[in-house]
This record gives sequence, structure tokens and C-alpha cells, in this order.
Amino acid sequence: MEASHAPSFASANSGIPCSICACAQKGSLSSPTSRARGLSLPDATKFPARNDLDASFVYLSPSAGLEYNGDALLRQISSGSHTNGNGDLAVAARQLSLLERAVSGGDMGVSDGDGLPLCEACVERVAAAIDADTERIQWEARAYEDAVAGVAERERQIRQALSLNAELAAEPSQYQGRQPDPASGDELVGNAIDAFREEISGLAAAASEYEQELRQLTDLLHEQVSQAVALSREEELLAMDRNDLEIDAKEFESISRHMALRVAQAHREVLALSQVNLHAIQFRVTLEGKGLRYPLINGLRLSHRPKGDLGWSEINAAWAVAAQVLFFVGSTAKFTSRDLRIVPMTTCAKIIELVDKRKVVHNLGKELEHRNGQPPSRRHDNMIPSVRAFNSLLHQVVEHVLSSRKVGEEARPPPFAMTTTTIGPLALLSLDEKSGSAGWTPVIVRLAHNLQWLIDVAALLD
Repeated sequence: MEASHAPSFASANSGIPCSICACAQKGSLSSPTSRARGLSLPDATKFPARNDLDASFVYLSPSAGLEYNGDALLRQISSGSHTNGNGDLAVAARQLSLLERAVSGGDMGVSDGDGLPLCEACVERVAAAIDADTERIQWEARAYEDAVAGVAERERQIRQALSLNAELAAEPSQYQGRQPDPASGDELVGNAIDAFREEISGLAAAASEYEQELRQLTDLLHEQVSQAVALSREEELLAMDRNDLEIDAKEFESISRHMALRVAQAHREVLALSQVNLHAIQFRVTLEGKGLRYPLINGLRLSHRPKGDLGWSEINAAWAVAAQVLFFVGSTAKFTSRDLRIVPMTTCAKIIELVDKRKVVHNLGKELEHRNGQPPSRRHDNMIPSVRAFNSLLHQVVEHVLSSRKVGEEARPPPFAMTTTTIGPLALLSLDEKSGSAGWTPVIVRLAHNLQWLIDVAALLD
């Protein structure tokens, strides 16, 4: 604001306080008095640095209810006929009038007491605020003008582009091979056409890729369908096999249960048979009885010579049974003699002795059959060497059975201790044919006792 427009202050106002700062040349525009009077000035140094249509906004309070109508509105406000109900607009109008007089160089004082005297500093500050508001309003006006011009230009270009696009859609042949004319707007259409062509080319390439991918996916789908059919067939076959296996499993379970019952039955039979002494069933030795003079084996009298009603036939049969006892028990115990072999013949059992690579045959009884039409020799009536050979063979079998791990310590020792030439206290080499029944009958009885022991122990070997 020019210096020539600065207001002059009369001396009549020297005693009146400033209406803004309320003191002589002190205070500020934001003092309590100024706020109470409703006067606040904007900052003259801060403007919005915006270049678009939103650079500035003008806000009118809805409660004000004012419509700007130039000087008529100011006259209504100054006269107090237009107010917001509390007289603030009239006060603001008088302040604006006072400021107008101050700017135009008029007197700041009034004679009727309604004026608002201002100090010089406050007037300068008000003037600076007015200048700042004026510059801001001018800047906002230019921003509005630029924004409106830009919107109008864009609207014109859009309308022209839409018009050309409509013409192109109606008659596209007249634009093919035509150079764009910037003045007529063809450049914009050409660019749009090029963009459309590029987009169409891109879409065509993408469609080709998608078509190829679709073919591949179709092939994969057919392959998957074929595999699904094959898998379904396999699944059906597996279901059939599973059904067959279940049937076989049921049958096997039934057979297994039946076999388990048979095995249990066989086990019970084996257990029952294990309690049975087969040798004791086949061979029975009787050692004591009323009127018994000879030991019996399977009911046959065992002796070394005939006497009375005891003949060679019974003696041969009795010693044949005794030979069978040695033969079967020896086979069960897997026994083989070093020098003796037994032949359990029913007519007349024999023991073959190997002596210096010679074979000596001992008859357990007497040969009753004629050989080559010749009667048997009387030298075979003597059984003493045969009894000694039987005692030696029985001793070897007993020793082998006692050494077996199956028998071990479970078996008791035989009733009479034996060697190859003794049984109990009797020495067989000291006895001969002259010893008679008194010498050989005790030997045969002791042999029968040890045969009974051997039959009983044979059950442990089974």
C-alpha cells in the first residue's frame, strides 16, 4: 500500500484507546480485545502452493444466509438491517468502513462516539493483511482460470476424439493408409488405432498361446481319462482278487482251525503214547510168583537146560524173546556192539562173537532142525558159553543206555551190577556145566531182573 494513503491521526483522538490493541501503540492483532471484537487477520506470508482446481476453497457458513450483492449488501450491513441475530455483522461493517476511511486517508476519529479509532501500527498491520489477502485472491483467481481452461481443453479433445471414433466405426476404410493430420485431430485417432492394433496383435498372440495350451490340456485330459479307465479296470481286478483272497482266507481259516484241532488231538495222542512203554507192552518179565521156579518172559520159562516138562522148544522161544529185547532196545538207543552181534531168530536165537577176525556162533538154545539130513550134534546141548555171551552183550547195552543224555540221572541203576563176566556177586567164568542148576539158575534170575530194568528204562529213550 502506498505511503500517501496512510491515515492521519488528529489530536482529538489522542485520549481514545485503539480499538484493536486497546493501548497506546501496543498490542497485536491477536490481542484479547481484537478477539473480543471479532477481528482476526490472515497470515500474509503463507499461500497454498497448488496449481489445480483445488488450490483454494471459499467457505460460507450455512448459518450466515448471505448472498453477495455488491454495495447493497454493505449498505444493509452498515445500517444494521441485515444481521445474524447478535449484531456481529453490523460491527464488522463499521470496522470495514473505518478501514476504508483509513486507507483512503480520511480521519480515523468520529464525533458521535461510534467510530473505532486505530493506532498507526494497527493500521499498517491491517493494510499489510489486506494486501496479502488481495495477492492470495489474485493467485487463486489465476489458479481457477488455469484449471477451467485445462478442463475446457480436455473436454474439447475428448469430444473431438469421440466424434472421430464414431466416424471411424462408421467408415473405417477411409482411414486406412491415411497419414494423420494433427490440425484435424487425425493424430489422436491414428495413435488410438495403433494402440488398438497393438492390443489386437497382443490378444491374438495370447489367444494362440492359450489355444496351444488348451490343446495340450485336452491331450492331457484324454490321457488322464485313459489312465482313469485303466485304473478303474485295475481297481475292479484288485477288488476281484481281494474277494478271492478273502474267500481263500476264510477257507484257510477254517482249514487252519481244523488242522489246529487235529494237531491238538495228535499232540494229546503223542502225550498219551509217551506215557506208554512200548517195550513193556511187547515184553513182560515175571520174576516172582507162587510155585515159580524159573523167571518168565512173555510167559515162557527161561533156563539153561531142559528139565522135566521144560523142553528145548520153550527154552529156545524164551531166549529168542530175550534176544529181541536186546535187539529192539539197542536199536532204540542206537547201540552197536564192538564184538557181538545178535540174531533174534524164533527157532533158535544166536549171538555171533568176533574173535581175532573169526566168527564164533553161540546158540541161545538148541538147533532142533536137521541140516542136510544130519541130526544135530550133542555138543550144542551145552548153553554155558551162550549165557556168558548174552551176559556180555547185556552189559554193553546197559552201559550205553546209562551214558545216554536222554536217560541221564533220571534212570536208577540196574538191580545188579554187571561186567562182561560177572553179574552181581556171581562170576560166570567160575561156573561151568558141572555147576548145575544151583549155580546157573541164580545167574539167569539176575539176567531176567536186569532185562526188566532195561525194558522200563527204554521208555525214556522214546
